[in-house]
Amino acid sequence: MNFWDTTLSENDLKRAEKALQYALLAPTILHPGWMDAPEHLIRKVKIHRLLYAPVIVEEERADDLDALLYLQSASLAVPLNAHWTRIYLHLFKKYYGHIAPQEIIEDAPDELDNYEKTLLDDLKHWIFKQQMKAIEEKLKKNRKSKSSTKKTKNEATTQTTLLQFS
Repeated sequence: MNFWDTTLSENDLKRAEKALQYALLAPTILHPGWMDAPEHLIRKVKIHRLLYAPVIVEEERADDLDALLYLQSASLAVPLNAHWTRIYLHLFKKYYGHIAPQEIIEDAPDELDNYEKTLLDDLKHWIFKQQMKAIEEKLKKNRKSKSSTKKTKNEATTQTTLLQFS
């Protein structure tokens, strides 16, 4: 595609719209047992979504930071088993290893084994599905709200018109 060619296919436009919706509307998914997260981590996740939304939507799976945020809240709600602890430490080291105390990250794995990679991938797909459901609900609610607002305006216009003829 020529850089200056601005024509996009219908499919390209739909993908771009979905990526934009994801970037702007995707909620933060936390463990139901601990619905709180550090504000700095939430901001970082939102920035990642803005930057990587097209890739995230194409792959239909959330970013590693979304998984880290979910696991952070889960770790405060329930004890993590050995696999989930390794995954959490791996992600923590990936994003915060440069500022974390050495004793915290010294046991964090640089790589996950295949089973843990599968667990992480499944978690990211699940988070993405939850986010897309929430986005669809927001959009549906917004469409209903606009529809009822339009009806109210039409009713008001009709009433005004009837009053003018009275």
